[in-house]
Amino acid sequence: SPVNTWVGAIVGAIPPLIGWSAAAGVESLHDLFTQRSESGGLLLAALLFLWQIPHFHALALICGKDYTAGGYRMLAQINPRANANWSVVTSI
Repeated sequence: SPVNTWVGAIVGAIPPLIGWSAAAGVESLHDLFTQRSESGGLLLAALLFLWQIPHFHALALICGKDYTAGGYRMLAQINPRANANWSVVTSI
C-alpha cells in the first residue's frame, strides 16, 4: 500500500526522539509532551518525519522498477500526480 511511506516516516522519526528523551532524562510520555525543554526532541522528530516523505517519494520515482519488483506499491507508480502533490506539501 502507498501508506508504507507514511508508516516508515513515523518509524524513522522515533529513534531521534528516543535519543533526545534519554539524554534529557525524560521519565514518562507525559513529561515528553508537557516539559518545555523537551520541545526540541519533538521538533526534531517532526522535521525528520516531514523530510522523509519527499525523500522517499523522489526515490520511488528513480527506483520505481526496483520497488515494484520487490512487491511495494509506491504512490509514484500508482498515482504520480498525488506523489508530486505530497512531495510539495511536505517540502514547504
